[in-house]
Amino acid sequence: NNNNNNKENVGEGNNKENDDTNDKGLEHMSYTIVVSTFARDDALLAVLPHWLACSNVSEVVVVWHDPARDVILPLRNLEARNARLRVLHQPTDKLSNRYLKDFQFNTLAVFNVDDDEWYGDDIMLDAFRLWKEKEGNAMVGFNARMVNFTLPLVSSKRNAIGYQWDGVCKADARRKKMEAPCGHYNSLFVTKGGFLHRKYHKAFFSRVWTRAREMVDKWSTGEDILMTAVHAAAVSDKTEKIIAVSATYRHDIHYEGLLSHENAVVMDAKLKKDPNALHFLTESHRGDVRMAIIANILEHNLRPPTTHSSWYIPGTGMMSAAEICEERELCYVF
Repeated sequence: NNNNNNKENVGEGNNKENDDTNDKGLEHMSYTIVVSTFARDDALLAVLPHWLACSNVSEVVVVWHDPARDVILPLRNLEARNARLRVLHQPTDKLSNRYLKDFQFNTLAVFNVDDDEWYGDDIMLDAFRLWKEKEGNAMVGFNARMVNFTLPLVSSKRNAIGYQWDGVCKADARRKKMEAPCGHYNSLFVTKGGFLHRKYHKAFFSRVWTRAREMVDKWSTGEDILMTAVHAAAVSDKTEKIIAVSATYRHDIHYEGLLSHENAVVMDAKLKKDPNALHFLTESHRGDVRMAIIANILEHNLRPPTTHSSWYIPGTGMMSAAEICEERELCYVF
């Protein structure tokens, strides 16, 4: 097995960033939030005050993905008033722009999130603390999935996609024999809310992932699946690669956005049903991206994502898959 070859190309090169998690200074004790946005101005403006009010946040970076539209004046005004807010107007609308390979992060930890999602401050602090306990090696996030990283059956488009959005937490009565048990996962969709080391923003653009990244940009989907593969290939076999955090209580406490908590929940539900949302427009091509990821893994003999079964419950601690599935409300993804 030659899975450890080409380490520099998958994000494990011999550079300072592999050791700098031992630095207990500012860059280790705080984190950066990267918010991706496209044509959802009301949602973005409503949630930004919340992110700016969260504890231990060094900087909030808004990635404006619409090259044809100027950044709106209210956002520029908010940026001018707050030194911790930065707006990046991307020159292209490639989905890979969600990851910032050339950005000079001043923290090791980066939390990626969409413009229509938020998490309470206490839950964020719990997840960030967990990320630090794992010395920045693990990916810690709120949306676990079990993705098939082997060649698919071709009997249906569903098989080609390679996962079910609720597959990790669905009841045993709905599971087929070939499916993993409840609570088992091998992927985290970090763009929906997750911590990872800043070096993976660069590793995403490694040449070994060129084929998969081109498919991400062609079909505008699958960047979350690809990041799981990028991370899995780069970390050591002995490292706990990913840790799922229960998202059950993500909206319950410490929301500081412009909308009331109730109105924010209503907006969230409305956005998730928006027929123009990227999810609805591109989902059918996620299988194409997955196949390109598999091809890159096989071509370069990389470690594929592995299965995990430990969950972190904010305010409680670690629980096994069996325990979290007994407490049905705790096993929650979206």
